[in-house]
Amino acid sequence: MAGSYGELMPRRISIILFTAAASTLCFAQTDSASLRVFVQDASESAVSGARVQIRNAGTAVELSAPTSADGYAFFSPVVRGTYELLVAKAGFKSVRLTGVSINVDERRLVRVKLDVASVSETIEVSERASPRKPNRLRSAR
Repeated sequence: MAGSYGELMPRRISIILFTAAASTLCFAQTDSASLRVFVQDASESAVSGARVQIRNAGTAVELSAPTSADGYAFFSPVVRGTYELLVAKAGFKSVRLTGVSINVDERRLVRVKLDVASVSETIEVSERASPRKPNRLRSAR
């Protein structure tokens, strides 16, 4: 019996240590969060294909992602801190948000409304005329 007890003891200790370590990890607080950015137009329709860029003000780390068909860009994990967001899409005015704070374990949603940009076109037509030779009429003789 002493032999079997001696063999089981290391296994029990391993199980106890594994359980203690796993339970600590389950309840540990992480230093990250997630951020969803919902981009919509003036009629409140989702804008797909917009470029969303986030920049951590403290670390200067930048991440970017396009919005999906439902208008969302998703960033995870995101380190807690204060962020600047820039949202841009052709045909719309760009939007910059500053001071967006994200806390530990937070699931943050930021809504951004894009306005249609005014369209201005400049058309420049430049044609270089080739010199024409004058037509000379020949007299019939």
